[in-house]
Amino acid sequence: MTETVPERRPKNLRPFDYHHEKVALTRLARWLAEQGWEVGLSVSPKKAASDGELGGEAPVEMDDEFIRRFNSDDEWRFRYTFYYDQPGNFDLVARRDGVVLIVEAKGRSATNKRGAIARLIGGLSLERDPAKSGRRYAILLPEGPAWDKWLRNYGGLDWLQIYRIGAPAPGEIREDSWANYEHSAEVSKPSR
Repeated sequence: MTETVPERRPKNLRPFDYHHEKVALTRLARWLAEQGWEVGLSVSPKKAASDGELGGEAPVEMDDEFIRRFNSDDEWRFRYTFYYDQPGNFDLVARRDGVVLIVEAKGRSATNKRGAIARLIGGLSLERDPAKSGRRYAILLPEGPAWDKWLRNYGGLDWLQIYRIGAPAPGEIREDSWANYEHSAEVSKPSR
């Protein structure tokens, strides 16, 4: 006889804002679609590399009903299941005019911001194929000083775009620049 363990509601269910990773990705997907991009969430690398259907999940409309369900004590599972992110897939892929944009993201649940940014950049570095001129790569991060302090550019990141998202409605998306995070690569000489 097997016993089923009741599903427990997570302790920290913060209200809807655009800094939740899936919400941020959905908002970016809708923003890109408004600009004429074909967009999918959780897209397999094989589909991203093909000329066929992009696949992945279509971004939902984040209307009043979506927000109500996201914040509901009774429907709390909805915030984790409004789309499924398959392991190994790109968070977001967009296509337009022969360009493929691959985006990886982190949101408010990332407790180690420095490590999260390092994983995003490292993961996209491994996927990057400079021979494919029609490929672009980007990261999506929440706006705010908690993330800003870990964005450091010592050079060589011009191949990687940065998108930032604000937490309050309407979840404003902006393109950021690595130039805002430049650091010098000065190395101090040991004293004798």
